[in-house]
Amino acid sequence: MTKSLFLLSLIGVSLMACDKEEKADQMQARTLIQNEQPPVGSEDFYINSVQREGNVLKVNVKHGGACSPTPQFDLYEVGGEDPCSMPVTVQVVFKNPAEECVQEKESELYFDISALKKNTANCQDKLQVLGYEEWVDL
Repeated sequence: MTKSLFLLSLIGVSLMACDKEEKADQMQARTLIQNEQPPVGSEDFYINSVQREGNVLKVNVKHGGACSPTPQFDLYEVGGEDPCSMPVTVQVVFKNPAEECVQEKESELYFDISALKKNTANCQDKLQVLGYEEWVDL
């Protein structure tokens, strides 16, 4: 009986640990950067998914640099000066990868795109995130 309880508690702890590892880190919402050229950032990330929820663009990424306690990502509006150009294009930039760290992790990034939606309100309804194939409805 004692052995069974020990095994059950060990299995429970293992399941909880696995579940915890699979969850993505959630990053604080950041503001869209406009009227600036994006800096050269690391390409050591992959965009898993993109969703718009109201004025927030949610981007799920898998990236290296899991050893860094605070990976930083920014979102830049790129493209022509005409806000009605097809489509509105943005670029995610990974600012501080830990170069010596090979561990990967997943993060949920949140970006406030209210300014972008305001600028394109009468002419554009699609958003393209560079590095992600599908366009997102604005």
